[in-house]
Amino acid sequence: MSSPYLSVVSPFYNEEEVLPLFLAELRTVLEELDVTYEVILVDDGSVDDSYRVVENVDWPQLKTIRLVHNVGHQVALEAGLEHSAGDMVVTMDSDLQHPPRVIADLLSASDGVDVVYGVRRDRDEDSAFKRATARFYYRLSRWLSGVDIKDHAADFRLMSRSSVDTVVALPERKVFRLLLPALGFTSRTVLFEANPRLVGASKYTLTKMLGLATLSAVQFSRRPLRFVVILGLLASAVALLWILYVAISYFLGKTSVGWPSLMSVVLLMGGLTLFSLGVIGEYVGEIFEMAKRRPAYLVRNEREASGREN
Repeated sequence: MSSPYLSVVSPFYNEEEVLPLFLAELRTVLEELDVTYEVILVDDGSVDDSYRVVENVDWPQLKTIRLVHNVGHQVALEAGLEHSAGDMVVTMDSDLQHPPRVIADLLSASDGVDVVYGVRRDRDEDSAFKRATARFYYRLSRWLSGVDIKDHAADFRLMSRSSVDTVVALPERKVFRLLLPALGFTSRTVLFEANPRLVGASKYTLTKMLGLATLSAVQFSRRPLRFVVILGLLASAVALLWILYVAISYFLGKTSVGWPSLMSVVLLMGGLTLFSLGVIGEYVGEIFEMAKRRPAYLVRNEREASGREN
């Protein structure tokens, strides 16, 4: 059996109310595209009747992967990508805030690039708190990682087969919205208007957003380690200035017995300890980078001496 041209991967968690609407709209859009396709839904350990809803859908191109328990959106997304076979792979949410009709625009923009990002024009339908936390996450991620990620570019995107195979082969825990731009894939952006959530509430709670932000910082940045080094150096500098002050006060006869020397030792040892931890952290960070086994480079194509491309 030949591979489909397009794979659509969509994780879901407790979406029993919206899944019938999502599947109906998605099927209509895909049938109009006139390409071979498959749809891979990943049940991320739902505890409602979401899986039963999908199980009862009569759709030959629909495949469902049911995970044993809730593992998180990024891991569920990876499971779907590992089971995809299309030359082009679209990842999207199943709550209809990623409109299926935009898939046609993603395909149209895919010529000559590895990734096409679906980027929301605005977040006016979100609460002020949601907008603020999203803005903070993207700014913090850019600062920590040094990766130029676009605001509002979450997990609605189209990926080429080669980019999917590359990221799936990596052994690390993945944050796709950072990993893809970090690897340097060529990309293009398609703007879209997000649909309002029809039923239910967002599954990305504040706790999950903080967890994603923490994972993003750990996976893509050694700046926290270097911050410890800088903090240690500053503490040591303050300790040396304090010792100088104590020495001058001693010779001027203005010191109290005991506490100046004690403070000097505490400050100096604290600074040296922080600095030492930072140095050790740098070595641990280097081991961490090697353990992730990210490719040092990606080859787009090769040309033999005869001029033939591989």
